[in-house]
Amino acid sequence: MKKTLALLAALVMASSAYAQGVIQLFGFNEIKRPDGTGAGAGYTAGLFLASDLNTVLGSTDFIPGTGFMNGVDVTIPGSPVGSTPSLVVRAWETGKTFATSTIRGEHPAFVSPPLGGTAPPNPAVPPPDLGPNFQGFTMTPEPSTYALGIAGLGALAMMRRRK
Repeated sequence: MKKTLALLAALVMASSAYAQGVIQLFGFNEIKRPDGTGAGAGYTAGLFLASDLNTVLGSTDFIPGTGFMNGVDVTIPGSPVGSTPSLVVRAWETGKTFATSTIRGEHPAFVSPPLGGTAPPNPAVPPPDLGPNFQGFTMTPEPSTYALGIAGLGALAMMRRRK
């Protein structure tokens, strides 16, 4: 039984090592607030899978005084290099969740270009037309694979200690 659990834990940890696709989150067009000014400081933009709008894959802030996002590479879980997942970009007030923000917006779902690997070049997201198609204006932390692996090893260590 112990060997089976150890093997299962090793398989789970090894599965997280498979290559996952990477995309660069930034914008070509300014995202504007309802008053017509750029989003700027105080707003956060996040990338979501179209099939799961509750889990933020990656987020970034805006360059102060503008509506342009600071660029950040985002790993898309479950999407290998070369895949083309359907994604959604959302923006909301920093310090709030998308659901509780009074000034928020999202881009309709779009299919990304083929994802890159861990080393650039990675395709840019969102598409160049984000600005005009942006509809108006939860900080949800994503689980850490390393934390889950350490928790599993901790459970195995506790079982071994009981013996």
